[in-house]
This record gives sequence, structure tokens and C-alpha cells, in this order.
Amino acid sequence: MTASGPQIAVGPGRTATAVWTGPEYGAADSKKVIQAATRPPGGSFAVPVNLSLPGQDAGGPRIAIGPDDATTVVWIRSNTIQAATRAQGGSFGAAVNISPGSGQPQIAIAPDATATVVWSGDVWGRDGLTQAATRPPGGSFKAPVDLSGSTSFSPQIVTDHNGTATAVWRSFLLNDAPSTIQTASTGPPVFFALGVTKSGTSQGKVTSSPAGIECGADCNNIFDFDTKVTLTATPDPDSSFTGWFGHCSGMATSCEVTMTWPREVTAKFDSSPPPPDCKKATLSLVKVKKDKNNGTAKVTAKVGEAGKVILKGLKKVKKDSKEADAKGAVKLKVKAKAKAAKKLKKKGEHQVKAKVLFKPASDCPNKTRSKEVKLVRRG
Repeated sequence: MTASGPQIAVGPGRTATAVWTGPEYGAADSKKVIQAATRPPGGSFAVPVNLSLPGQDAGGPRIAIGPDDATTVVWIRSNTIQAATRAQGGSFGAAVNISPGSGQPQIAIAPDATATVVWSGDVWGRDGLTQAATRPPGGSFKAPVDLSGSTSFSPQIVTDHNGTATAVWRSFLLNDAPSTIQTASTGPPVFFALGVTKSGTSQGKVTSSPAGIECGADCNNIFDFDTKVTLTATPDPDSSFTGWFGHCSGMATSCEVTMTWPREVTAKFDSSPPPPDCKKATLSLVKVKKDKNNGTAKVTAKVGEAGKVILKGLKKVKKDSKEADAKGAVKLKVKAKAKAAKKLKKKGEHQVKAKVLFKPASDCPNKTRSKEVKLVRRG
């Protein structure tokens, strides 16, 4: 197994450190690991050391040295962004996990020794978002933040003499849209762009609070750092709002984004189906026919469209139901039960209430009708 992808950096103390992807040092056959070797001023490179653990392939190492002469190396191992740091004159510490990720990380260190790492993330189904994590001087890496709101690739990062970190990446806002180059920076002035895109088969409007977005015409605006922006979607007539995408999600017509980084949101509007013609969803009870031999009756229900007709199971009447065709008639059997059946058998007749429910096949409201029926049993 051969080595690949070497990188090198020289610190303020003129110590040079080289990193690369290679076979586990001292092993005959193993997975790829991240290795490093150091050369002091005027000296020779020392024996390489393994920075990543064996057992899973690692790759894509990047190296940066801060003003304190501390060296940090980042890489990807088993879809996880990892880092190892060596203080001035010391040895590399154990590898730490920064975040899940799917793309080669990049690192930059500011003059105050703050380190920032960027990479293409692959978290909770959000494939290819550009993400970043920072480590203050002498501290640990903080939780990652999203820089892009859509699929993105090839992030890079630099820092200037004021400590401002600037990241740049290639982004795809929509599947059928051309790629764009986007950027995000830290440091003053601190405000970020919020962009809104509309998609779907119909139209609507998206507005913001605080004001600035009225999309419509104005779909982009700049907001101060950490501002909470509420976006509200209003569909046009005969349209419906069908969801947020990007840095908003869900079906509620309003969502909130916090402007700690640039944000991108898509609002989807689709055509609404025409409402059903509920004038046809009618129910009437037109005929009652008694069966005196069995003490039952048949109630004929007439409906104006297809659906289900139900004789509800009240305390005195057994439940019965039938499917009805459009403009059809169904006959429901009225049969006494429990105490009503005993009274009918004893007296030969008994009054019950037949309550009929019609559930239309369309989205029209249910209809109900009731009819008093005198059951007679002569047999």
C-alpha cells in the first residue's frame, strides 16, 4: 500500500510538519491511516507517527499551524471529520471527532489561534451541506453550524490578519438551477443574507418579519447577526402552501430562521383541486316497508352521489350498512335489539327510531336523517 496526498506546513518556530495518507506504520497489511512526521530547525524528519486509529480507512489530511506554533491536522475517517493537535514542542494528542461529514475538510487558523474547519456534511439526510466548526485558543471544537442551505461542494477557507474567516463553496439551490459560488465570513460587520426561492406548480407570496423579504419582487435581504426572522407563506387563490425546504421545514405557513450564517429557504406552492359539488350529496328517506312476520322493516334511503349509507347501531336498533351508487337507492333493515326486541315479542309492536347516516365518497360533509318506525310482529 503506497502513501498519497502529502501536505506540509512550517510554524513560527521554523519546525516543519508533513502529513499524508499511508499504511499503518509498522503493519504489513492494514487500512489507510493519517501519518505525520516533524523536522526541527536544521534537523531531520523524525519517524512517522499515526494520527488516526487503525481499522477504518482515513484520508484527505489538511494541516495548519497557528501563531502559538501549535499544529492541527484534520481529515475524514469513516464519514467522520476528525482532528489531532500538537502543542509547541510536544506530541500529537489523540484524534477527536468534530462532526459527521462526507467531504474532504479544510482548515485555517487566525492570528489569535482560533481554528476553523469547513467540510461537506452528510447529516440527517441533508446531503452535501457546507458546514463549519470553530475551536477557540486552547479550547475544543464547538458544535458545527450550517453555512449553505442546499447541496454544495468543494468548500475552502482562509483567515485574514484581523481574524476574519471566509469560506467559499459551490452550491446548487434547485435541481434544475445552475450552480453558484457562495461565501460566508465571520467578524465585523456581522450580518448575513437570507434568500427565498419559490417552487411548485402554483404561486404565492413570502414575507418576513422584520421586514425585508416580500417575494413577490424582493426575495433576498441582509439581516443583522443572530436576528430571528419569521417567514410567512401566503398562497394565491386556487393555490395551497405545501411546505418549506432548506433552512425551514414543515407544513406550517410560518417558520423562523436565526441569522447566525447565510440562510436559504424554499417555499413550495401547488395548485389546489377544485372543491367538490356538494349540492349532489343529498340524503332522503323515501319509503318504509314493514315485515309483520319477522317484526322488521326496510327503510329506503335515496342519495344523490356514491357513498356509504349506514343505519346507526342505536340502543334499540341493530346496525346495518350498504354502499350506494350515484343517484341510487339502498334498503336498510330495521331490526329491534336488546330490550326493544323483548318488548316487540311480548306486545307484538314497538316504536323505534331509525337514524340513517350518509358518508359521501367525495369530501362533502356527512348527511343524517331520522325516521320513527313502528315495528309490528304478527307471526
